Amino acid sequence: SSGDEVGVYRLESRLGAGGFGEVWTATQADPIHRKVAIKLLHVSGVKGMSARFHAERQVLATLRHPRIARIIDAGTLDDGTPWFAMDLVDGRPILEAAGSLGLDETSRIHVFLELCEAVASAHRRGVIHLDLGPRNVLLGPDDDGTPRPTVIDFGLARWRDVGDSSEHRVEGGTPGWMAPEQRERRADLDIRVDIWALGKLLEMLVGAVVPERGRRRREFDWIVDRATARDRDDRYESVDALARECRRWASGDPLLETGPETVVRRLDAAIRRRRRTAVTATIAVVALSIGLAVAIWQANTASDERDRATATLAFVRALFGSVDATEASMIDPGPWRAILADAIARAEIPDDPATEAEIRREIATFAQLVGDASLAAEHLSRVVEIERDWLGAGSEDVRRAQDRLASALYSAGRLAQAEAVLRELLDPEPDRWDLRDPKITGRASLLAGVLRGQPGRAAEAVLLLESLIARLPEDLRGATGLERALGRSLLRVDRADEAVPLLAAWFESARRDRSPDDPVVLQRQLAYADALVQAGRVEDAAPLIMPVVERFTAEFGPNHPQTLWARERLGDLRAAQGFRAEGLATLRSVHAARARRMPDHPDQDRLKDKIRRLEAGGS
Repeated sequence: SSGDEVGVYRLESRLGAGGFGEVWTATQADPIHRKVAIKLLHVSGVKGMSARFHAERQVLATLRHPRIARIIDAGTLDDGTPWFAMDLVDGRPILEAAGSLGLDETSRIHVFLELCEAVASAHRRGVIHLDLGPRNVLLGPDDDGTPRPTVIDFGLARWRDVGDSSEHRVEGGTPGWMAPEQRERRADLDIRVDIWALGKLLEMLVGAVVPERGRRRREFDWIVDRATARDRDDRYESVDALARECRRWASGDPLLETGPETVVRRLDAAIRRRRRTAVTATIAVVALSIGLAVAIWQANTASDERDRATATLAFVRALFGSVDATEASMIDPGPWRAILADAIARAEIPDDPATEAEIRREIATFAQLVGDASLAAEHLSRVVEIERDWLGAGSEDVRRAQDRLASALYSAGRLAQAEAVLRELLDPEPDRWDLRDPKITGRASLLAGVLRGQPGRAAEAVLLLESLIARLPEDLRGATGLERALGRSLLRVDRADEAVPLLAAWFESARRDRSPDDPVVLQRQLAYADALVQAGRVEDAAPLIMPVVERFTAEFGPNHPQTLWARERLGDLRAAQGFRAEGLATLRSVHAARARRMPDHPDQDRLKDKIRRLEAGGS
């Protein structure tokens, strides 16, 4: 009741109550003064609610996004009642607030896009909300008075990989805001439940102020229809995909992933359904062959050039976007490259610079997944040429394309060309680089990698990075990636003892903000373990390497670049532990896999030298 103490908080007024618990406003007086929301579970609550309540606490503890209410504290009262404290959100239910504030179309779509960012962030951390009704999205003023959405109430949330057995069946939800499969109480729910709810929110929030007639309304309805399709295989594959299409609609650009039912849309759904069963290398190549033939037919039968461009790009997105990293690692680059080259020769890419650039970007993305960095660089080079002629050399779009091109050239082992692109992007004088700009520090880190990959230039990379880090603002220390690049470069000049603390700090910074199995955490864990091995701290490195190898193999497949990098670390570890034959076998298999998929990878020569030293009895 009001005035009761819960931990260091004093309850004030009840915000809401149900059969399982209550939510109160409360005040914390010490050590800081602030208002919070306290959620308490009734000790006599419904069966199973205690597990759900504890699951909600765990979910909130893993989520860190400014548009998701944070958990601040948690505990249990003397009578066994569990509780947790979270941000007290200054806001009202989103539809109610948008109406009372009189928000226009532009403001509403911005609010919706911010909501998408929050939900996508939760999905990336493996969490599905499952109850994104309007009462669980509050709209309130930010510090500058701008209306901002905040997602609350993760009481029904579940982990994406929890399984699909009946014991994980979700009970409950907000009537009218549950996707069809959730209403049917299916156990195998996934992120598309949240995409359905977001589609309904889009319809109610933005659709309320979109004119009832005209092209914009028609295209808006297409987006809503796809997001809320009864068959979840017909919905957007991700919240990011939904948000991208909404941004195009808001800016007046042609929709690229949405439209009336077409052969391309049916092909898209068929490929995605096949992907969720048993995709093999053969199936993937057959899908590519069939899909490319359909693309040519679709383009040739389109009524005009604009429709042809839109249809062709929609196909390319449907086709290449349907294969994920695991499937890509199963595809032999040789046959798919031949199929693609033949199709491009016959398909007549539409005579529209924006469409051609987008198509080539999609092909480049898929090429990188397959491990064909050279082909990715080839298409990205053409993207840069197209956009430079179309938009001008100083365009931000051109610079973004150059960033991707530099990365592809690096992965393809074409280090001198990658360096040339980066030098064009960066001021010739490093002292003039704006180190508060993440694009600049990202380019500097990649440039260091390009330098240390070239014979005799690792020391040059170290000098560059040390000079940049020396003038980093204090609040950016450890947050730019330059320290990681320096750590990797120090390893190349046999200064492993100096590299260890840099890579340890880089690893710890990720662990503070992300879940333990987040790919970013695992990548940094490997980099740190690599430094430990090279510094002779083998036993410290051992427990860090094997879990990453297992996770990457399961998630990306045995031949994905990330998995191969992890397996190389394992080979180094086993050799350093004295198991020379096992280490050699692992390193040889990594070298052979890279030779099949990415023969020009910049690590190949270094790895070959490592194998030779071990074969000769060295270390």
